[in-house]
Amino acid sequence: MNIIYETTKERGTTVLIPQFLQVLMGYTAERAGMALSPGAIVLMIMMPIAGRLVNKVDARLLVSIAYFVTAAGLYNLTRLDLDVSFGTIVLWRALQVAGLAFVFIPISTLNYVGVPRDKNNQISSFSNFARNLGGSVGTAMLTTFLQRTQQTHQQALASHVVAGSAAYSTFMDATRNALMKLGHSADAATQMATGQAYQIMLRQASMLSYQNAFWCLSVIIACLIPLPFIMRKPPKVTGTPKEAMGH
Repeated sequence: MNIIYETTKERGTTVLIPQFLQVLMGYTAERAGMALSPGAIVLMIMMPIAGRLVNKVDARLLVSIAYFVTAAGLYNLTRLDLDVSFGTIVLWRALQVAGLAFVFIPISTLNYVGVPRDKNNQISSFSNFARNLGGSVGTAMLTTFLQRTQQTHQQALASHVVAGSAAYSTFMDATRNALMKLGHSADAATQMATGQAYQIMLRQASMLSYQNAFWCLSVIIACLIPLPFIMRKPPKVTGTPKEAMGH
């Protein structure tokens, strides 16, 4: 479960969004980072709340709720398009990470339930191994998924770009006329208009592949919602568990 979650959560939030903003929206690395920063602030605010709740509420329930919130946030990102504003990205990112704090501390607590103290180092090693493996697997899987779905969408969109069709002819005529008014010859304007049509098609295909990626990630996270309840229920303790604080 840890591997699956790290695969989806880490790469879905820290790779896809900045990549979408820089590649398709033309953001600089700095501006893409600014779009993600408010999400980190939300996470910092929610962490102490999660730490207080972990001893008052069943940690398994907290993790399940966090999975639901994360899945809903990822599904909301399927509404991304090439006209999305900076403020909308910031808001959607903040909503998407709102539940992550209720995964970090509770799941660390659940990892140590029923484990002797002399085995804590081994549990910590296995947990870190799962996170690192999940991150590496997530990078490879998402990159492959994006490339393949982009090619699929490109082929589907290209099948509708037919010379003589009403939409394509309208676009070509408008673009060619605009370029000719700028001083380009008819032949040069036609070639440039064709190139612009091709570039637009590539951007649309890429955007659809990101929407598909976020949809798949949301479904995977949603499938994790009932899984925390197969873990042992942690005993109620006073204060924040040392294990949770250490991880």
